[in-house]
Amino acid sequence: METTVPRRSGPSLAVIVAAAAALLAGSAMPARAAGPLDGAQLYVKAGTLGGGVGIATSFADTRFGLRAAIDGGSLSRSGTYDSNAFQATFNFSSIELLGDVYLAGGLRLTAGAIQSSNKLDVTASDAATQGVTFNGVRYPVSAASAEVDLGGNRFNPYLGLGYSSRPNAHGGLGFFVDAGVMFQQPTSSITVQGAAPLLIDPTFQANKAAEERKLQDSASSWKNWPVVSIGLSYAF
Repeated sequence: METTVPRRSGPSLAVIVAAAAALLAGSAMPARAAGPLDGAQLYVKAGTLGGGVGIATSFADTRFGLRAAIDGGSLSRSGTYDSNAFQATFNFSSIELLGDVYLAGGLRLTAGAIQSSNKLDVTASDAATQGVTFNGVRYPVSAASAEVDLGGNRFNPYLGLGYSSRPNAHGGLGFFVDAGVMFQQPTSSITVQGAAPLLIDPTFQANKAAEERKLQDSASSWKNWPVVSIGLSYAF
């Protein structure tokens, strides 16, 4: 009696075709983890907002990216202006929240908001005469302090252009440059020390007010603040 041994059949043609299609589709996918964000950069920079550090990322398979940075620092100068010796300190302090659209390669259009607390503090005095000049008239006060609040601690709109390697382009070191404008509304004030007898003098008050108008006119010329920066980045 002849015994028939069952033959194990191979995969069907339909299964082979499906497996091949799956392998081809898998080989066409980029070798990266799936997710909405695609790479990141840490960066350091210096420019007209002071020195800063930040982080950048971009959205996978799009032209869009996001950046956030913190800036700070200070500069001090001394000199003479309008017959007054002065000591000036510019204090930088800001937070940047920016969105990028990559136009071609690393060229990008940037828009966003910058929370600016940038301030200019000036103390004017004359050590020889203990006087300060307001509107062309010298008064016997010990000192006068002026403050220009450039950003008002508000989020001010920003628009600019720049160039950088995209966070998802490659790892390692890179560089970037940005140039744009922050639109702000500066305010100013003047405080006088050692002027108690003059506080009831209408002429002094009028000349002080005239000096405050001059200061505000100068401050208003900074309402379109140029933002220029250059820096180094590390992508991972």
